[in-house]
Amino acid sequence: MVAAVGDRCLVELVDVDGVLHVVVVHAGRVRRRVAGPAAAVTDLLGPAAMLLRRAARGRPAATTELGTRLEQAVLGDAARLLPDGSVVLAPTARLHGVPWALLPSLAARPFSVVPSAAQWLRARAVERPDPRRTLLVCGPALESGGAEVPVLAGRLPAATLLDGPAAEVEAVLEAIDGADLAHLAAHGRFRADSPLFSALELADGSLTVHDLERLRAAPYRVVLSACESGVLAPVGADELLGLAAALFSLGTAGLVCSVAEVNDAATAELMVGLHDALAAGADPAAALLRVRQAAGADPVLAGTAAAFVALGV
Repeated sequence: MVAAVGDRCLVELVDVDGVLHVVVVHAGRVRRRVAGPAAAVTDLLGPAAMLLRRAARGRPAATTELGTRLEQAVLGDAARLLPDGSVVLAPTARLHGVPWALLPSLAARPFSVVPSAAQWLRARAVERPDPRRTLLVCGPALESGGAEVPVLAGRLPAATLLDGPAAEVEAVLEAIDGADLAHLAAHGRFRADSPLFSALELADGSLTVHDLERLRAAPYRVVLSACESGVLAPVGADELLGLAAALFSLGTAGLVCSVAEVNDAATAELMVGLHDALAAGADPAAALLRVRQAAGADPVLAGTAAAFVALGV
């Protein structure tokens, strides 16, 4: 693992009897710090979600103080060990819902989140498909009407476009199979009581985790622009269930998704910027950094950008 990380930086969080340990791997070195009680982080997740919800609804939401408290609870003194450049985070199962972009040490750098260090290695080994097919899907009842999708379709004329009545479950499953990049603008529904039935709402019903398991080849990268599309449920010792976890297990290398409520109109604007960065060769982590920087001081744009996270590579 140390050899694979190389000059990158991998941060692994480990919960030992309720105490959060932070392991930082970089440039051939492995260092450990104790952040503090894991419960201190979970106690802050509710207030963080509330602040992002306020921003999504156009209300003032000062996140600086909470972001600082969250960083101290999650990373502690390990934040000082982070080198310049991108960071890969492997949190515990119960901490995948952290809005990482609120942490001061991560706000201005590219970072990605992975279910585990082992899955990060597997994601890096996934071969990108050739030819590279792009899929654009617009589901029903979006406040913005999926406004980014027609803009992206105009910029990506070779992409397959499924919107309106054409955005049916079977059609989407067929088109997403083996795609290089799939952008799904559709309402998400996370089922905490039964994560395998978490779904995206399409023209004729729900695309569930069970449906995704029918794919022959997972899409290489997926953008889920719906609210809470990246929410995962911890089960067992350290297993995760949900849409994003299912795609990872099927072989998707990278995702962009949200861990909180987002503003539909702001999302549409941010997604166009995200795809511009991806088309220019940026990976999802770097593309999201550009989106956050472009949001500037606009509270709705900034809050919406902070709700999105890059998973994998």
